Amino acid sequence: FRLTFGRQRAAGSTMMPRVLCRSVAAFHRGCRLGNGSSRNSSSCSSGRKVCIVGAGPAGFYTASMLLKKSDSVQVDVLERLPVPFGLARFGVAPDHSEVKNCIEQFQAVAENPRCRFLGHVRVGRDVLVSELRQRYDAVVLCYGAEAERSLGVPGEDLQGVLSARAFVGWYNGLPELQDLQPPLHSAKAVAVIGQGNVAIDVSRILLRPVAELAGTDITQTALQCLQSSAVQHVSCFGRRGPIEAAFTIKELREMTKLKGCTTALDPAQLVFSEEEEQFIKASRPRARLIKLLQDTAAAAA
Repeated sequence: FRLTFGRQRAAGSTMMPRVLCRSVAAFHRGCRLGNGSSRNSSSCSSGRKVCIVGAGPAGFYTASMLLKKSDSVQVDVLERLPVPFGLARFGVAPDHSEVKNCIEQFQAVAENPRCRFLGHVRVGRDVLVSELRQRYDAVVLCYGAEAERSLGVPGEDLQGVLSARAFVGWYNGLPELQDLQPPLHSAKAVAVIGQGNVAIDVSRILLRPVAELAGTDITQTALQCLQSSAVQHVSCFGRRGPIEAAFTIKELREMTKLKGCTTALDPAQLVFSEEEEQFIKASRPRARLIKLLQDTAAAAA
């Protein structure tokens, strides 16, 4: 397993994107209702009906909050898939079952008599948002991405080039992706573009011994494909430097301890300026991650 970093951004310029879910924020602040009017938050708890679009973690955390804040609110959770829990079910790596423990909390929410799950409903096709706004006091949009984003780079549509969404959904049993056929039987080397936790998950699944995966909830189809896999090398490429790597120390440490696998990276990419050193020291998690990267590079040298 090899990590290759890109160009380091100037120290101090790293900025986390600020994401605002307007529907959730508006509802929490002023309970903006389906007819476009706003009422104070206390009126939202008097037998109101709320529709949540999306049965993933965001949807169920929103439902949980609503049910806790009110003894009379009725919540309907709409989902395009026949089953709930979204990325908690189909996005978490099968060998990280502890991350899926949140499903137990979501299950308790779903069993609340004031909460109703409606699966296999596609908003925009089976029902319009305008229709939901007429039937509910509030509509909260908690859906995620249904398709990968095209990068517009040459070769991304070639055979053997897969999005992480498709590959992860395939080995996790997402119904619409079970016909995917990753050519692992003929691939000795795989390039993973990106350096977040999903990139590390994909790399680990490709390199972890199949016997260890057999005890997880990975699909039988994926397990059989991995059994015949010829993959021996995985290289993980990022466009930014190690300071901005998005994976966590837990994910990286697990990768460095993978049975039968060696993690390598160029020590020269872990030499920083004085300004960058100060930036690293300002964050304990970042400093620990950089230290692990440096130790890993030294051990593989």
